[in-house]
Amino acid sequence: MKILMLGAPGSGKSKMAKKISQERNLKILDRLPQKFVKKTDLALGQFSDYRTDFIFAGDVLLKEYKYEKEDYIITAGPLYTYCHFAYKATLIEDTEKKFDILWHMMAMGRIALDSLWYDKIYYLPYKKEEDTFSFYMDRCIKNAIKEFYLKEKIITID
Repeated sequence: MKILMLGAPGSGKSKMAKKISQERNLKILDRLPQKFVKKTDLALGQFSDYRTDFIFAGDVLLKEYKYEKEDYIITAGPLYTYCHFAYKATLIEDTEKKFDILWHMMAMGRIALDSLWYDKIYYLPYKKEEDTFSFYMDRCIKNAIKEFYLKEKIITID
């Protein structure tokens, strides 16, 4: 069984993944953004550019392919990186730059769609401060769930 934990930073993905992992004896692919930053010294999230996001998505896909014959829980798949693109697009005011990032979003969207081989997808809504990066990431995740027609596949954890 392959499980994707989907949620903004601080939503409880790691905590829930550990709980499910113990119950089902599954490997956890967790804190991948933090490990990537430490390994590469490149910024991710709201501070990264599209090239770094693609490198990170490729790094995550390599990990998933490495464990493709095993069961695991992952807390940041390519769909998560797509949501970072969406968030950054909302911050750009320059029309030409916004158009550029939309092209990259389309490519990352394709990667995200191709990686949706999970048996279950858990979504953990962000419930804290409304004016934070995590709050806006949560909105992007909700939009991605609609865009990718995942509503029927999503198990929401409140």
